[in-house]
Amino acid sequence: MPSEVKTPGGMAFECILDENKKPDTSKRPATPPKSKSTTSLDEINAKLQEAERRRRSVETQMLEKLAEENARILEAQAKVAEKNNNFKMEAKKQYVEKMTKVEINQQAQQEAFNLKLQEKKNHIKVVQERNMRKKEIGDGGDAEEKQ
Repeated sequence: MPSEVKTPGGMAFECILDENKKPDTSKRPATPPKSKSTTSLDEINAKLQEAERRRRSVETQMLEKLAEENARILEAQAKVAEKNNNFKMEAKKQYVEKMTKVEINQQAQQEAFNLKLQEKKNHIKVVQERNMRKKEIGDGGDAEEKQ
């Protein structure tokens, strides 16, 4: 039953007025129909055993994965502990070296101070001896002049 419609601009449209040709979508059951055959006790037990086997398999895989993860964690902790230990030993070594240098420098400064002090004491002795000679010479000369 097509009918033709024309517009004032000269365009033509063809309208089809037939019934809907889509297949009938009747309501279908949401779950598949139950089979009328009954499963035997042996089949049920076999399915239960298979499910238990799968569950154990999954559990074993999870345990293996956790064991590997723990091994990696322990390995990483061992590496960190080794690095920390190496760092501590190196820091202690550097500290000992630094303290040795400080001690050597202190000893050198003390020796330099003692040497300087000894030189001053020697200089003081020399000056005192010179002054004593001058006094002796001066006293001896004055005593003769007084007489």
